[in-house]
Amino acid sequence: MNTRQEIQARIKEQCLDFKEVAGAADYQALLSGRINAPGAYVFPDSQKAGENTLVNGISQRVNRLFGITIAVRNVSGARNVDSSDENTDLCNKVCAALLGWSPTDCEPIEYVDGQLMAIHNGFHLWMERYRTATQIRKV
Repeated sequence: MNTRQEIQARIKEQCLDFKEVAGAADYQALLSGRINAPGAYVFPDSQKAGENTLVNGISQRVNRLFGITIAVRNVSGARNVDSSDENTDLCNKVCAALLGWSPTDCEPIEYVDGQLMAIHNGFHLWMERYRTATQIRKV
């Protein structure tokens, strides 16, 4: 299981309010409005290696950022809950599940940032970004 899959499994296990927890492959369905909201979509965002620390080999710390798009329906409904309030509650649950947790061979996860991506096709789409790091070596 790779790091993205571990993060996805962790959210699915810890955040039971989501009707769907999936990867980037399901993002197109999200944009088309064919999802079971609320949903969380996990994908690698970026990675950047630090300087090599060895003379006769390679040893680098690699920072890895992951995006988690949270999609909620943009309607108040019978509960009279604003989509941004529901989004905030779900973001807090994702943060509680991930913050300080370490995927295999990685450092503990840290929060980076979050931002509104769009109000699109009846959905409020918000992306949270988290960071972890790992070491790569070849000697």
